[in-house]
Amino acid sequence: MHLTNHSKTAFTPRISAPFYHFNVTISYSTTLSPWSPRQDLLTDTSYTFGTLAGSITDFDLASSATEPMRKINLLARHVYNNGLMTNIDEALTAVNETKFALLLDSFTLHYYAYKYCWRVTGQYKPQEYGILLKGKVNYADIFSRLVSELKANRKIDNLTQKQVPKRSLSRELGCLRNFRDIDRVSVTFVHKLATWPFLL
Repeated sequence: MHLTNHSKTAFTPRISAPFYHFNVTISYSTTLSPWSPRQDLLTDTSYTFGTLAGSITDFDLASSATEPMRKINLLARHVYNNGLMTNIDEALTAVNETKFALLLDSFTLHYYAYKYCWRVTGQYKPQEYGILLKGKVNYADIFSRLVSELKANRKIDNLTQKQVPKRSLSRELGCLRNFRDIDRVSVTFVHKLATWPFLL
């Protein structure tokens, strides 16, 4: 996905649907912009791109043997001088002030898109699912038990083998997304890895 500072481009309306679970607001938001193919960043030379050094996305790119991810990794790591950012603040500054695309997990990028009115479009890996919880919350055991039950009865496989809208998945898994304390949240991926979007 691309998370774009659309104050530099066209205005993108946002849909935000509140859900309530355990008296905590669950927020699902998306944009109405069209999906962009993953090759866009490889053909649009006006943008540079990269990720956070040491992040899961960094590891994922470095360990991938498939195209176009090998080329994305090569450019980010060895060609663009800002391809590996040392911290999120540095990366967000690059996104805001230059034509830089930041590759990170979709949950983090959706948080910053919502916070700064930027936009998320495109993707280069299939959508997977995760649960976001504030650190040491009372519901951690409940969610852990629910996911374990879904794995035990193999319902988790049914959920992850089909395209399930995020709102439907939120209802089935009780996904909690509390973005007010993003620096202190713990992320539990339900199956494999989350989508790595592009933050522009």
